[in-house]
Amino acid sequence: MIKKAKNISRYQRKKMNKLVRGIYCNEEDDIFDCYLIRYPTGVISLRSALSYYSIIDEWITPPFDMVFQVGYRKIKDDNIRQFIEKKEILLLGTRKVIRNNIEFLIYNKERLLLEVFRKEKYLSLEDYKQAIFHYRQLANEGKLNIPLLKQYISQVPKSNIYLRRLLREVL
Repeated sequence: MIKKAKNISRYQRKKMNKLVRGIYCNEEDDIFDCYLIRYPTGVISLRSALSYYSIIDEWITPPFDMVFQVGYRKIKDDNIRQFIEKKEILLLGTRKVIRNNIEFLIYNKERLLLEVFRKEKYLSLEDYKQAIFHYRQLANEGKLNIPLLKQYISQVPKSNIYLRRLLREVL
């Protein structure tokens, strides 16, 4: 059971592991859940979100990709890959998800494709290929909301580039 330090006694803390500052867990707890509790304002993005949606073949492993609003403090933790986004763009295409009684924000699949285009250099070539292949399949099956994706693209800088990439690589 994952708990915040302020909610448990010092005696209980000695019996638990401290994986993240201010968060104590048992050995069977998932480290991803600890980080979801530690950074509730972050939005899960890129490789972590691709793993969560099973778009790439491996489960979520550190470093976890999280997006924060401009002005958020710099995180000095090797298990977090921090991205900064303007307030207007940050919550565009987010959805709330509950996992193991922990509520967190993650980008929906359409917005995630836009993030794959925008932050391609942070993905390995293999992960990028798997993501594009998966999105191509979704588009062919009619399960990708293209008008919504175009709406997201129109709200970010360099929208012409991302629209061309969508047409060339996915559609």
